[in-house]
Amino acid sequence: QRGQPEKSQLTPERIAKLEQLGFEWTRHEIAWMEKYELLLAFRKEFDHCNCPISHDAPLSRWIAQQRTLYKSYMRLQQEQHDKNTMIKHRMNEWKIDLLNSVGLVWDLSDDNWWDMYDQLKAHRDEHGCCRVPVRYPENPRLGHWAMNQRNLCRQYIDSITWRATSPALMSEDPVHISGLSKERLDALRELEFCWLPEPNSPDLLGPTLEPNRAPSHNEPIPKGKKPFIPFPWDEI
Repeated sequence: QRGQPEKSQLTPERIAKLEQLGFEWTRHEIAWMEKYELLLAFRKEFDHCNCPISHDAPLSRWIAQQRTLYKSYMRLQQEQHDKNTMIKHRMNEWKIDLLNSVGLVWDLSDDNWWDMYDQLKAHRDEHGCCRVPVRYPENPRLGHWAMNQRNLCRQYIDSITWRATSPALMSEDPVHISGLSKERLDALRELEFCWLPEPNSPDLLGPTLEPNRAPSHNEPIPKGKKPFIPFPWDEI
């Protein structure tokens, strides 16, 4: 039965908007909205929605639960489950809309990746290259992150090089490297991070190229713009 919750601090305007979105005033949904109100208060104070467990453990766990439910809900959508299955799910479109409206980051790993990418871009703007040392005292996180990206890039290059040896293999599905989506590949290509040819590139079967070695921890980083050279094989 639909009715306004007595304990909720929601304004009449917000209640009306929620009912327009199809909000059902069940015990579970009232509890959900109360958590959402706490999230709104947290965002107002800190300007983000990543509540640490040390600040508010129940709210932090609730946010993590919403991310998990969202992934499950989107997977069901991709698998094209029937409407009844989707209706019974604890996540739904109006909850997603509300959480999107406050800027909740659904995938923290993706958000962190782009944050590190921005740091790599700043490094390139300052030093003229992406040769970040593995041991980089100025920014240790960036050094380890760049090493991990080189590892993923090598997996990608090995996969497409192997496929290039057979026309039949080239017709298969696109190469999938976990942690290295097409969007990320394109972004790394834009910075000339390393040699990242397209799967159908004729360079795959061409002469072997010189490796793009990452500098050691005690080697000075070049200040000027350096000619682009290929993949840093010896740092992997």
